[in-house]
Amino acid sequence: MGWGRAETQFRGLRAKNAPRDPTLPEKVDEGILSLSDDGKVRLHWRANGECLALTRIEEIPGKNARRVVRVYTRDGKIESFSEPIDGLEGVLSWRPSGQWIATVQRKENNETEIVFLERNGLRHGGFPLRKPWNKVREVAWNSDSSILAVSLDDRIQLWTVSNYDWQLKQEIPLSDSDKTQDYDLVWHPEKPFVIFTRLPGIISRFVF
Repeated sequence: MGWGRAETQFRGLRAKNAPRDPTLPEKVDEGILSLSDDGKVRLHWRANGECLALTRIEEIPGKNARRVVRVYTRDGKIESFSEPIDGLEGVLSWRPSGQWIATVQRKENNETEIVFLERNGLRHGGFPLRKPWNKVREVAWNSDSSILAVSLDDRIQLWTVSNYDWQLKQEIPLSDSDKTQDYDLVWHPEKPFVIFTRLPGIISRFVF
């Protein structure tokens, strides 16, 4: 047993009873793939066209495959890649104001969380959805970065933030026929409170 091992270190009673450092994670993620991952590659430009975020499943030498979000400059040079996050899934949207890349993490017991990544690949918090969902189809920021739309199987949720506190502001329920189909979700490029959904042959417009 080497002297560098934890078992050989003298910490004393005070150290043993000291509260856990809240800045240290209780569990270090390894990038374990989500069982619900659709395996797709997706990309999303930052609003100013300066760089591009790309998410895909990659084979890591000596480790299991994991989903990685990479950031490239517009010249195609790699700038960063995301830290390992267990259950990371493939939906992706870069906030127009540039701070965060929104994506999704599937946790144990099918709990789902919206995760934010910084441009350097580090995680920058997030928030849990209110109940487990079978699928998050898409996430999308509106044009002024004030609303994040989360597209689910049977509804669209609109989330806003104030002082890092995320609140569900509105839900758009879908018809029974919509639930069984894939649909597109698109914000108006100039009017931040107008959103469109598109099914084959049907375009719906919502104003908030």
